[in-house]
Amino acid sequence: VNTLKHTNDTEALTVASDGKVSLAKPFSPNNNLVEYWLLNKGNNNALNGGVTYTPWALDTRTGVASRNTGMSHDTGVFTFPRTGLYRIDLDAAYLTEVDQAYITMNFQVSKDNGTTYRELGRVTGSNSTSNFVRGRLGGTFFVNVESVTGPTSTRFRIGTEGLATSSGTVEFRG
Repeated sequence: VNTLKHTNDTEALTVASDGKVSLAKPFSPNNNLVEYWLLNKGNNNALNGGVTYTPWALDTRTGVASRNTGMSHDTGVFTFPRTGLYRIDLDAAYLTEVDQAYITMNFQVSKDNGTTYRELGRVTGSNSTSNFVRGRLGGTFFVNVESVTGPTSTRFRIGTEGLATSSGTVEFRG
């Protein structure tokens, strides 16, 4: 394959015989979006696997990178300000006070305005001891956002699954 094209035959990128890649549209670093979001409080509802984490808040501390902001968030669901390819890095710290063999956060994407979600990936940490374990989870996900309005808009959420259902606390902060 020398050229990648959209289904409507619009050229997207070309790979030359020497491996050099050229884009059909020039890359503009001025359009990059950089935001840093925080889980605004510990979430101890993780015991009910399938929780979508909320409340999130845009980090406005001095010295935190922010550029061309525009993501929005409502009840654990993020929406995008414009089309394009997005890189989303997930970094979360957890604390468990229950016997828990593994801790999982999953990254879910909807391409139908939030009607249905599919899992794009997950990050999992294991626990070889019992109570009071702290750890970190991290992963990078890429989402191609083809629509930001109407019935085909792209959204994402971060949830959990398979956590203990016994009494105790599993808390994420991220």
